Amino acid sequence: WQLQNEAPRTAPRDFDTPRGTANTILKDLNIIHAFAQEAGTAMPVTALVNELYRLHIARGHGGRASTPLYHTPAHHPVGGAG
Repeated sequence: WQLQNEAPRTAPRDFDTPRGTANTILKDLNIIHAFAQEAGTAMPVTALVNELYRLHIARGHGGRASTPLYHTPAHHPVGGAG
């Protein structure tokens, strides 16, 4: 499903017409994190993804599609040029 629905939008880099925003995904990740904490379950990969979304949103992309998230770590440092 993901490849069939998102790949056609990713190829032409259409990130300004989101079907699901980074803000919404972060909200969902926060719910998952809270549930995991209540259950006493460690979810380190989910925590890492949560931080990547927080960085993506901090760069002003909260209302955009989350597809370009792969640009976040190296290409656009928070507070730096780029």
